[in-house]
Amino acid sequence: MTVETHDRGLAVLERYRFSLYDSMLVAAALIAGAKIIYSEDLQHGQVIDHQLRVTNPFRARVPIVDS
Repeated sequence: MTVETHDRGLAVLERYRFSLYDSMLVAAALIAGAKIIYSEDLQHGQVIDHQLRVTNPFRARVPIVDS
């Protein structure tokens, strides 16, 4: 863990009210430039800091029906 990750994690915790652990993971992903984070604990579809989209890999997909 770097000081940058720690400080960014605390900012994420304060802004989004995630757990400390989730905030540090999100901070590390943001610093690394990730676009997607896979989590079943965070809100599916949420975009964090206009960069990181939360995707629940276990969410059921709704099939598109052609009319």
